[in-house]
Amino acid sequence: MYLNWIGGTLMCYEHGRLHQRRAIVEEHHPATRKIEPKFRVPIFGNDHRVLTVRSARWTGVVKKIKDGQLQAAFGRFFALRDVERQMVERSGPPDEVVLDILLWLAAEQPGWEQEFQRYRNSTDPSDS
Repeated sequence: MYLNWIGGTLMCYEHGRLHQRRAIVEEHHPATRKIEPKFRVPIFGNDHRVLTVRSARWTGVVKKIKDGQLQAAFGRFFALRDVERQMVERSGPPDEVVLDILLWLAAEQPGWEQEFQRYRNSTDPSDS
């Protein structure tokens, strides 16, 4: 997590943004601004700080690729790996996350499996 001193108080980046009355969601350039400046996605500020730092590990190598489309593809690939790593670090290993979701569904949404199968087998265009 990225921490800042704001007005004498130590707080995370997102709380600092709120304190400054600024948005906590920012535009992130997954393949970095230098490689693919027009491709952006929304992301929370704390995660944005971490992913930007992580991208420094691969940006230099990817920028050496001569073909722009291939460069962007590799940039997106490595960015996706960084996002996956960030998700695991925040939420836990995927098998634990899936188990937690299934336990929550069983407790809070009884009948969810039947509803999912109905949706999955539906031929109604409004279900797509």
